[in-house]
Amino acid sequence: MQARSPRFDAFFDTLRGLRYVDGQSIVIDYLSAADHSDRFPALVNECLQRNASIIVPSTTPAAQAAKAATQTVPRMQLRECPLLLPLLMAKRT
Repeated sequence: MQARSPRFDAFFDTLRGLRYVDGQSIVIDYLSAADHSDRFPALVNECLQRNASIIVPSTTPAAQAAKAATQTVPRMQLRECPLLLPLLMAKRT
């Protein structure tokens, strides 16, 4: 697992605005391919094994791997509109 990158600050600000706080009201696992895109399918499978409620890839190839692996777990790429997040979260609760 990886530490959170500052590039995700806007995502976490949106979560906080919706009263989701990592480690309190939500658990977020940070997985990284470490610049090895061939690892994306394995990382998606790891998310599925952890029973992820949502997968939030940060690159197009990672999003494609997630889409190929599951049609049941919602996926939201970080550059998409953060207003979609409450809809996706509500779908899984």
